[in-house]
Amino acid sequence: MASYTVSRSKHATLGAGVVDTVNLTAHEQGVEVINHDASSVIYVTFDGPVPTVAGDNTLYVPVSEVYYHRVPTRRVRLISAGTPAYSVQGVP
Repeated sequence: MASYTVSRSKHATLGAGVVDTVNLTAHEQGVEVINHDASSVIYVTFDGPVPTVAGDNTLYVPVSEVYYHRVPTRRVRLISAGTPAYSVQGVP
């Protein structure tokens, strides 16, 4: 499990089956999760429980897509069965 604390954005690559936690310190209106991969989906939770691959109460970010969470968020947790590159960034 990797954990990062950043002001507004984090760009990284997930390990297969490993949860990354991104803690945001800036006060933003929402958060974008960008899946840069063309073959692996990402499962994500916001200020909630630890996600699991294809687990209940997780949101699904399809390949090569952006998910915009329209609620102020401090913690984003991500997991994938593959190794997708991702970005998490606050949206003012």
